[in-house]
Amino acid sequence: DKHAHSILLLDEPGHTLHPLGQEDLSAFFSGLAESNQLIYTTHSPFLVDADHLDRARKVFVDPQGTSRVTPDLGAGSDASSRGAGYAVHAALEISVAKTLLIGCAPVVVEGPSDQHFLTGIKTVLVKAGRLKPGRELVFPPAGGARGVKPLASLLFGRDDKLPLVLLDGDKAGNEFAKALRDGVYAGAKDLILQVGDFFDGFSNCEIEDLLPTSLMVDVVDRWQKPEIPFVDVFKMGSPIVDQIEQWAKTQGLSLDGGWKVELAKRVKARLLASKVESIDKAVLDRWAKLFDTFEAKEPTV
Repeated sequence: DKHAHSILLLDEPGHTLHPLGQEDLSAFFSGLAESNQLIYTTHSPFLVDADHLDRARKVFVDPQGTSRVTPDLGAGSDASSRGAGYAVHAALEISVAKTLLIGCAPVVVEGPSDQHFLTGIKTVLVKAGRLKPGRELVFPPAGGARGVKPLASLLFGRDDKLPLVLLDGDKAGNEFAKALRDGVYAGAKDLILQVGDFFDGFSNCEIEDLLPTSLMVDVVDRWQKPEIPFVDVFKMGSPIVDQIEQWAKTQGLSLDGGWKVELAKRVKARLLASKVESIDKAVLDRWAKLFDTFEAKEPTV
C-alpha cells in the first residue's frame, strides 16, 4: 500500500503512565498498525496484547554476545536472558487472572494455604451433593491478614461491591477483623467472617482446624517422619497449627516459612483422593454451613 508507513519507537513508550493509560496507549497503537508498520520495545506487560502474542518478538543477548530478535518467546531460557520475556509472561498471567474473576464470587482469604484448603473442601461438597453454587467461588489470597484490606479495596474498585472475607480466629485474624469492620467494611460488617464463627467453644482456631484432625495428623507424620509421631502428642480441642509448631521444635524439625502451604497441598491431595463416605458427617456439616454462608452473604451490586 503506497499510503502505508513504518513507525519505529526507540524508547519505551508509556512506561510512566498508569496501567490503564498504558492499555489505552496499546489500543491506540493497534489503531495505528491498521495502516502502518509499528515497532516498539517495552518492559511493561500492559503494553503487550495477550490476545495477539504472534505480534510479539523476544529480544535478548545470546551466549556469544549477539543481540537476537525472535518470534520464539521461549528462546534464550538461560538465566542471563530469561528476563527478556518477562513482560510477555506477565501479560499472559494478567489476562488469565482477569478471565478467572469474570462471573466469579471472590472470598478473600489470608494466604495460599487457605486457598488450597477451601478449594478442596468446595470440591468435596460438590461431589457429596451438598453444594451447588450459583456462581463459581474463588478464594484470592491476600498474603496475610495485613494484605486483606488492600486486596478487598482492589476488588471493590473492580466490581463496585466489597467481597466476602474469611479470617482466622487467632490474634492476628481478630485484630484485622476489627480493623476492617471499623474501616472499609463499616457499612458491611456482616461480610467479615471468621473461622471461629463455625465452631462452638473453640477459640483461636484457624482454617486448618476445619479439616478432619485424623487426616491432618496422618499427613504431618507421613510428611515429616519424626522419631516421636505427632499423633502421640496431638490434643483434640486445641488449634492444630500451634501444636504442630511446638511439636516440631521438640523433634528438632525445621519448618520453613512455606510449611503451611506445603501441608495444605498434601492434605488437599489426600482429601480429593478420599471417598466422601470416609469424611465424618459433623465435618461435612460444618463445611456445608460455611459454604451456605458464603452463598447467603454473597454481595450484590
